[in-house]
Amino acid sequence: MDMRLFKLSSGIVMLIFITILSGFNAKAQSEPAPFYFVTNELDTTFCMSLDYGTNTQGFLDRMTFIKTNGEESNIKGKGRVPNVVTFYMEGKTYDKVPYDLDSDFGEYAYSERMVNGDMKVYLDKKIKGQSDIYRFYIRLTDGSYVKVNSRSNMNRHIKPALLTCDDFSDAYQGEYNFDEVEFLTMVSFYNFLCE
Repeated sequence: MDMRLFKLSSGIVMLIFITILSGFNAKAQSEPAPFYFVTNELDTTFCMSLDYGTNTQGFLDRMTFIKTNGEESNIKGKGRVPNVVTFYMEGKTYDKVPYDLDSDFGEYAYSERMVNGDMKVYLDKKIKGQSDIYRFYIRLTDGSYVKVNSRSNMNRHIKPALLTCDDFSDAYQGEYNFDEVEFLTMVSFYNFLCE
């Protein structure tokens, strides 16, 4: 009788162990690829490695990547590389955005997306000096871009756009300023309440 109980408990332990191991295996297989890019046609390619370069106008002119199936690609030439609108690399998302918001020359840059949602905030430039100064710009819900660098832009464009959402205007008690942490928190709060 004791031997049957021992075999039954050993079988249960083994079954639990196999279940746990298969769970780890499933988790490992479901981990997302560390890199991907999205084209203008919304095709997504997942990669194990990814590198790209642009010309002076911000247009892609080279891409090197290894897909998750091991297929390697090295594409060169402005007309040959796909029209990529988003890169995801090393935990950061970079979107194709206008290089200069005050210019209509059609130049682009890939800027780091700092806040995701209906309103997106991008890192514009990082200026090195005695202290790091970050400048941001925001893509409003209507698709327009606004620099986050002056009180007038805040009062004329950003604050009115935020206040179009009743849930946000009722709940937000903070200041409308462009201090880095407060600004990113404010826009994240808007996206949380208003999406």
